[in-house]
Amino acid sequence: MQKREVEEKSKILNANKPFLIFMSVIFAVYSITLVFPFLWLIFNSLKGKFEFMDNPMAMPQALQWKNYITMFVEFDLGTMFLNTILMSTIIPTVQLFITAGVAYVCAKFKSITGKVCYFCAMVQIYVTISGTLPTTYKLMADTGLLDSLFGLVFMGSGGLNFSFLLIVAIFQNISNDYKEAAEIDGAGNWRIFLQIYFPQVFSIIMAHWLLAFIGQWNNYVAPKLFWPSAFTLATGIQDLSNRVASGVFAMEYPKLFAAMIITIIPVLVLFIVFQKPINKMNAGGGIKG
Repeated sequence: MQKREVEEKSKILNANKPFLIFMSVIFAVYSITLVFPFLWLIFNSLKGKFEFMDNPMAMPQALQWKNYITMFVEFDLGTMFLNTILMSTIIPTVQLFITAGVAYVCAKFKSITGKVCYFCAMVQIYVTISGTLPTTYKLMADTGLLDSLFGLVFMGSGGLNFSFLLIVAIFQNISNDYKEAAEIDGAGNWRIFLQIYFPQVFSIIMAHWLLAFIGQWNNYVAPKLFWPSAFTLATGIQDLSNRVASGVFAMEYPKLFAAMIITIIPVLVLFIVFQKPINKMNAGGGIKG
């Protein structure tokens, strides 16, 4: 019986072999198109200005590691790193804690307010809200929250999104017996939420936090509009790009490439370390099978 199954699988594999070879070639070519620009960026970040202008496709003759040092010394990349880390860490943390709290209330307490929150979350998914930026900007300016990290965190900490809908569904599937038993023992709502329900969705929240961190790390529009006095890595690279076009760093493309590589490395390391929970959440919706 086992031999027959192996033979059948072998026949199916042989029948689909041309298709598999064709798809392998397609994906190999596609992989090259993704990897080549990154390698090109690395090689050219190790060149001098005139060497790059002479032949951008050639390998560097002498490795110019000083391009990376220059970015920290002359371009204040360290401050940009600090601003980006603060923004990318605080906003997802505040946002997902609020999301989990509101989701818990909507799932475990039947009220009109919970239904309204759930409806608002659905509206944000199906209806684009990009047109509200002018109104948001005016609101931030009128309330004195414009051009501050606190204002940026306040604006980005809304919790009614896809994560909210997912966590609501998970809380609804968790038995109410935990809540009732804790209430009998005299536990309050905050203690029940923090010690009983929140730990049960912590792994899912962490996966969403990682994706949100990467999104905030690459966020350009929000800090550009709502925190213009402080450079993050995204807005700082854009400013350096303008200087390369004309100014102090005119034609210093290798230094620009070095700065771009520096900004990519933390996110790349983060994804490599946590790729399993991220991929698992994307493949299965974040719910353990």
